[in-house]
Amino acid sequence: MVIKVSYVLLLISCLQLQARSYSQIITMNTKSASLEQVFHTIEQQSGYVVLYNYKELRHSASVKISVTNMPLEMFLERLFVDQPFTYKIEDKTILVSSKPRNSKKIQTKGTVESMVQIVQQTVSGTVVDDNAKPLPGVSVSVKGAALATTTDDAGKYHLVIPGADATLIFTMLGYTPQEIPVSGSDRVDVTLSASVSDLEEVVVIGYGSRSKKDITSAISSIDTETITKSVAMSPEVAMQGTMSGVQVSGTSGNPMMRPTIRIRGTNTWGISDPLFVIDGIPVTEMGAGVEGENDRITDVRGPLNIMSMIDPHDIESISVLKDASAAAIYGVRAANGVVLITTKSGRKGTMTIDFSTRLGTQNLTQDLDFLTTPQYTSFVQGIFATDPDRLPMEDNVGRFDPTSDRYLGNSPTYNWEDAVRNKNAGMQDYSIRVSGGNDNTDYNFSVGYTNTEGTILVNQLERYSGSFKLNSKINEWLKTGINYRLVNAKGRDGVYSYFDVIR
Repeated sequence: MVIKVSYVLLLISCLQLQARSYSQIITMNTKSASLEQVFHTIEQQSGYVVLYNYKELRHSASVKISVTNMPLEMFLERLFVDQPFTYKIEDKTILVSSKPRNSKKIQTKGTVESMVQIVQQTVSGTVVDDNAKPLPGVSVSVKGAALATTTDDAGKYHLVIPGADATLIFTMLGYTPQEIPVSGSDRVDVTLSASVSDLEEVVVIGYGSRSKKDITSAISSIDTETITKSVAMSPEVAMQGTMSGVQVSGTSGNPMMRPTIRIRGTNTWGISDPLFVIDGIPVTEMGAGVEGENDRITDVRGPLNIMSMIDPHDIESISVLKDASAAAIYGVRAANGVVLITTKSGRKGTMTIDFSTRLGTQNLTQDLDFLTTPQYTSFVQGIFATDPDRLPMEDNVGRFDPTSDRYLGNSPTYNWEDAVRNKNAGMQDYSIRVSGGNDNTDYNFSVGYTNTEGTILVNQLERYSGSFKLNSKINEWLKTGINYRLVNAKGRDGVYSYFDVIR
């Protein structure tokens, strides 16, 4: 008899709980509660799931409300009157989002409300060259704003700017950039001059060197000034965002990472790494080709990027051969393009000593917006509520059941994102170079030390490097030279992905 009574009481409790879960009536009496607490009460009383951005709730005001048996939609209308949020109900989900920011109410004395809108202006014009010929494809952008357009075939453009005091930036490859203030005008015409220095620049190609104006094939290049601006230990990173048609990705705060370089996309065989040529010598790293699909080769290859063995301070220029002409020089190995790296040589004149040093720190500045433990629990409960046939995995049984001892919703939230970060990760770099020469001989000697810590704990790379380069001209038809490079590097690679640590 006791068992039967207990069964009846349990059945009645379940029916009461089910009836409560699908009720759309809200009762609440609070004088100072946060929106998060109010949302939790709504979920308990109505069975609805409330989705919102936890970071945006920081801008909300405390809630003072007293209602009894009020319909859900009427309650939400009253709740968001003095809050910078709005809502939308879809099925059993309440979506909370910020109110539009293009116009907002400003409360003045009394009850007067005025609308503040951003003043916008349209500006147009024509871009021509020194010969008054229209220039198509010129990039026109607003300084300090993410607004841009390009000129059409007639050199004309139209752009909406945020105000009359904006400044327009006109840029095009091979021409000198210009910055022109609008100053309230609705028309800005520009004349761009050709950049003569870019045309006369010497570019290293597969069979020697030529001036840019004499080259007809697809080549991109950067010089030592651009390379030394990069703080990475690997020279490939200097190409990121500085070469048209060359995509460099996969760079992160980990000095052990191998950047991914794509010049022509991914080919049929899935092998897309370009060929590296250093001072005329092709360099291939084991595992960079199709053999890298073998797990044993991957283990032998190791985590150290071979290109980090070259000190960027020792590089004179980097050129990228992008078209099919590269295959005529290096064969099938150049099917994915060629990266030509030329190291520095001595110059005619007296001996020169160059010393450079760099000290700094690096940090992860962006915070990922993760759910707290109660928020995650509520989110998963909402998923199970919409699909009654869905069952949790064996390890998660009871984790989302408030009646279970294994319930996860009451557990504290641990900030794993902050725990794995290496705050103020140190970077230090020292380099000294001695060079000189005369009409027949030139020499270059350099030593360097670099130590970079990753933005995630454990990751680190330390490198000692030295090089010696000597070129001698014996007569008009005979030249000799030696080129030595010694490197001692050691590194630690904890994880490949930031998410692998915090997961």
